[in-house]
Amino acid sequence: MVELQKGWNLVGVPMNASVPISEVAVRANHKRYTYPEAVKEGVVSAFLWTYRDGGWVHLEKNESMNPGEAYMVEAALKCRLEFG
Repeated sequence: MVELQKGWNLVGVPMNASVPISEVAVRANHKRYTYPEAVKEGVVSAFLWTYRDGGWVHLEKNESMNPGEAYMVEAALKCRLEFG
């Protein structure tokens, strides 16, 4: 798990394996949400961002988060990202 504070957070994958976006969950308000559910509830912003080719781009639904790469995510409240 990776703790998120309210506002923008710089995060990475805390393991040595890629994680598909579809397997990223958010724990907030004593509940576990899929990432799309957390977006709908207003817990996190709609996109995870990464720096690629000289600029920030959002990850597509079919992409994965990779070890050793940095990602930005905006949270509306203190919560946690869960992988896998």
